Amino acid sequence: MVSAVGVAMIFFGFKYWGGIQGDVQEKLVDQGYTVLTASIGSFSSNWDRACELYAQIKGGQVDYGAKHSETHGHSRFGRNYSALYPEWGETNADGSVNKIHLVGHSMGGQTVRMLAQMLEKGATGAPTEEDAISHPLFEGGKSWVHSVTTIASPNQGTTLADGFSVIGDGVKNALVTMLSVIGIAGDTTKAVFDAQLDHWNIYARATDESIKEYYDRILSSRLFDPSFKDTCLWSLSVAGAKEESVWVETLSDIYYFSYATVGTFAAVNWKFKKIQLPNPLTMNPAFDVLSVFLGSRYAPDKLNLTTDWQPNDGVVNTMSMSHDGLGELMPYSGLSEIGKWNQMEVLTGFDHMDVTGFSLFSKIIDIYSSLAQLLASLPVNGEARSSVYNKEVHTTVTGPYMNGVEVWKKRLQKRIGHPVRGICSAVVPASA
Repeated sequence: MVSAVGVAMIFFGFKYWGGIQGDVQEKLVDQGYTVLTASIGSFSSNWDRACELYAQIKGGQVDYGAKHSETHGHSRFGRNYSALYPEWGETNADGSVNKIHLVGHSMGGQTVRMLAQMLEKGATGAPTEEDAISHPLFEGGKSWVHSVTTIASPNQGTTLADGFSVIGDGVKNALVTMLSVIGIAGDTTKAVFDAQLDHWNIYARATDESIKEYYDRILSSRLFDPSFKDTCLWSLSVAGAKEESVWVETLSDIYYFSYATVGTFAAVNWKFKKIQLPNPLTMNPAFDVLSVFLGSRYAPDKLNLTTDWQPNDGVVNTMSMSHDGLGELMPYSGLSEIGKWNQMEVLTGFDHMDVTGFSLFSKIIDIYSSLAQLLASLPVNGEARSSVYNKEVHTTVTGPYMNGVEVWKKRLQKRIGHPVRGICSAVVPASA
């Protein structure tokens, strides 16, 4: 499946990439790119999700690993899949290998990083190391990934996951709903009806089961035990992300790109200490409570993190989105450097879902068209891979901004009870 990109693009995140603006996948296909979308467990750990993603792309039955499965107490094998890209990893007549670009939104960014690591190095260094001969994914030696792009991803964790045990039930319910969304891909109904937890003996929502009953069933499982590590809560936590990044490296033969989003502004609390608040003109009200928690004093006072962790998009700390915290970070200015994190311009005024197309402010197809153009410019083989300059690639986004502002001004006016005289803007703060 060779396209204008030269390598297939696997969009890991949402089937509804594009939201109210139309399907991004279809639009990129119309432009000549090969784009595929995968669907994996929304509450599962990055390890389990990486195993599922491999099976979906290459085809076959999911193998979570004998040792890993025994350690955590779930079934070793999962669902069977027809391959999205069966030619993946095969060598062509000219000696080139069929590689892919992996694009992940939210937790999907962590997952695709882990998949790339397992392909090249197997399970070496992981908390539970699988026998290399037990499955092709665990044997390593597969340089099958050309680039990794993370979008609004908690590469260093999100403090929402750390705060799960201390926040109230109302916020917890909102967070559980959001966890099902940030981890899901493929058909959006799966976020509500099928969390893909068969290997835990937690099956899809029954026809006579309410959504609340279904989520209560998931919440009552050991997946939400604070001490349990084979779950999204651990992978998404600051400590969990840090533990995973110890063995999930920034690989020297892969291009890494990151997009960060922010929808908050700087403020102070009643003690005149720094906090961040959701921008009412750009933050979806559904994220307000979560955003306030992320921007509170919890990160600096309870987790001993700097106030740089307070800006957020309603789900993830913006600070965490840049890179894994260990690899070299380079602001992108047209030069793509392999084996380093190329950080794209921060998308200011974006909440967590805006970048997938649920926005009145920005025409997000421009972001993904530019990304596809950038990925298409990356050489697959040879010394030229070390660094590539493309002055034509940019991340400028356009759209009916003023119309969107008018909608948000009316929304804010309704909230505060008087007309809005100006437009707030997000502020990127410095550390305290």
